Amino acid sequence: MNLVARALGELPERTRRVFELYRMGGHTQREIAKMLGVSPTLVNFMIRDALNHCRSALESAS
Repeated sequence: MNLVARALGELPERTRRVFELYRMGGHTQREIAKMLGVSPTLVNFMIRDALNHCRSALESAS
């Protein structure tokens, strides 16, 4: 779990916030987009980037 927390801490603040709102806060991508004043497509890309970053961190550790 520390690896994931560290990986999330390495992300840009907005990307980390989007990921946390989506995965831990239970918000939809559309809700997050409205909260942040961005497009749902951008929210989707930020979630994808955060997931890829966490996967890479976990793969590097094994």
